[in-house]
Amino acid sequence: MPVQKSVKKIGIMGFFGYGNLGDAAVQETVLQRIREYVPDAEIFGFSLNPSDTEARHGIKSFPITRMNSDSAAMDSKSSNGLSRIGNWFKFHPNPRLRTLERWVMRLPIELSLIMDAYKNLSGFDALIVSGSGPLQDYWAGGGPFSAPYTLLKWGIIAKSHRTKFLFISVGAGPIRAPLSKTFFKYALSLADYRSFRDKFSKELIQSIGLNKNDPIYPDQGWGLEVKNQSCSQVETKRQIVGIGPMGYFREGCWPESDEAKYAYYLEKMAAFVLWLLDKEYAIMFLPGEVHFDQLVISDLIEVIRQKGEPELEQFLLRPTILTVDDLMANLKVVDFVVASRFHNILLSQLINKPVLAISYQEKIEDLMTEVGQNDYFEKIGQFEVETLKEKFSSLEINREEILNNVAHKAREYQASLKEQYKKVFQLI
Repeated sequence: MPVQKSVKKIGIMGFFGYGNLGDAAVQETVLQRIREYVPDAEIFGFSLNPSDTEARHGIKSFPITRMNSDSAAMDSKSSNGLSRIGNWFKFHPNPRLRTLERWVMRLPIELSLIMDAYKNLSGFDALIVSGSGPLQDYWAGGGPFSAPYTLLKWGIIAKSHRTKFLFISVGAGPIRAPLSKTFFKYALSLADYRSFRDKFSKELIQSIGLNKNDPIYPDQGWGLEVKNQSCSQVETKRQIVGIGPMGYFREGCWPESDEAKYAYYLEKMAAFVLWLLDKEYAIMFLPGEVHFDQLVISDLIEVIRQKGEPELEQFLLRPTILTVDDLMANLKVVDFVVASRFHNILLSQLINKPVLAISYQEKIEDLMTEVGQNDYFEKIGQFEVETLKEKFSSLEINREEILNNVAHKAREYQASLKEQYKKVFQLI
């Protein structure tokens, strides 16, 4: 009898699933490469929101941590006895005992999740942690029991199944808690392959005790194959500046909240946008995250309306952007981009758009420096409107030289990523 061909079973894991288009772009890139190098593979997602991952990428998906529905289900099933024990800890005068309340209530859920994760990962050849910046404990709930614990848990489960555990072009930081550093160190030590997307990330991980000679390869967003979908229809004869604002210290959008800092940020962004409108540009708002960024865009437009003339509103363009394809289609029609989110910047450069970055983290500054654009970023908490105007004016003057330099760097990055993919898929 003929020997049946073995089909590879590959999982893509990440802290995605809630509308971050940069994460979605990275996952789409990984899917494209798996289908190129292992065309017969069965591909599954492991994410924060499996239903979103299934709808967005068309692959069956599993949760990597507890969902809100898990907590609700646990609450409905909890016995009165368990609730009473939890309340005893929750309202105890000893603060150390009060901190145990979350574990009393969470432990049954977590044990169930571990058993489900063990079952779901059975039979997989590889589990790929595909970026973009999973090695941090600040965003998305933060703390040691967010990304650090989750990666360690899945690493242990992968090794128990003899599943290859691979970190490809991942970013790191911020990592604040000592326990987070320990969790990350051991999670990464379980990996069969590790690479980092920049020097900063590699050095940060080395500083927590994993001093290995791991390679640096570009962020996988540089490898995205951009579809030839039709561009967004824009009814304006003006040149267009794409503006990608971010919820800097906005409650619900940032790990910390400070109304004064957020208001000052909006004031400066509004002043800059009004200056661009006076220069006879149109403005297109480009969210890099489909939920939280929309809140910021609404706030920013309101401040602009308060300060500007009513007739200028026709030049404020707000297309519907829900997917990576939507984002790319609209990026194609803009002439310049001013943005903060990492992948809004990177994807703009990928399709050769001149970018002025308003950086909220070192990764943005590293990205701009690596493509030779270190003169074209400002820190989000320190920028002044006049400085942004000066740098944008320089961007206009030096546009062609900038585009040539970035295009050359993009080709270099894409060749480097191909080299990495050949190595990685030989391991699976």
